[in-house]
Amino acid sequence: MGFQRKAASWDPPWAARVEPLHESERTRVTRLVSEVGSVIRKEPLGPSARRRLRHEVEILERLSGAEGVAQLAAGAAPSPGSILLADVGGTALSESVMPLDRAGLGGLAGPLARAVAGMHRRGVMHRDINPANIVVSDRGAPCLIDFALATRFTVVQPGFVHHTEAVGTLPYLAPDRTRRRHVADVLTSLPSSRASVTGGR
Repeated sequence: MGFQRKAASWDPPWAARVEPLHESERTRVTRLVSEVGSVIRKEPLGPSARRRLRHEVEILERLSGAEGVAQLAAGAAPSPGSILLADVGGTALSESVMPLDRAGLGGLAGPLARAVAGMHRRGVMHRDINPANIVVSDRGAPCLIDFALATRFTVVQPGFVHHTEAVGTLPYLAPDRTRRRHVADVLTSLPSSRASVTGGR
């Protein structure tokens, strides 16, 4: 039997329009449009939804104000069981033609590297940087999204992880994520960032 759409979530009364953006067995993402603007609503689904929601909110609070990463929507009315994020507009990099040309690559590589560096300075590792998790805004600026798998460096467990157990999207994992290492590499995300913007080449 194919995947069936989950029952519609409760929509806040202030949302004049709800635009579906993504849905899987674990997550539903919509854009809530009101008279004063729009926000992105992310709803974790499934038996561990509450735990995953608390975890991602904690990570996003740690990254508050960081350049180039998703931000919690300031001043938005709450939406139960979901995370409300600032809407940067644009589309996911995965919807672009790959590999990017030199001009497109140059415009994304620098800002994306700075975003990853800023995230690492705050002690956060994304662990799933791939084209689907990079939104390019209407102004051409990249923004890292989806911190569901993110963790703090202090809780990273180094050592061998079999490819069937690796956290993240396998084609975009840095090599050290699937090989035995004695020390967690704080630059883990940089090789995957390059693969993300070059289509894995």
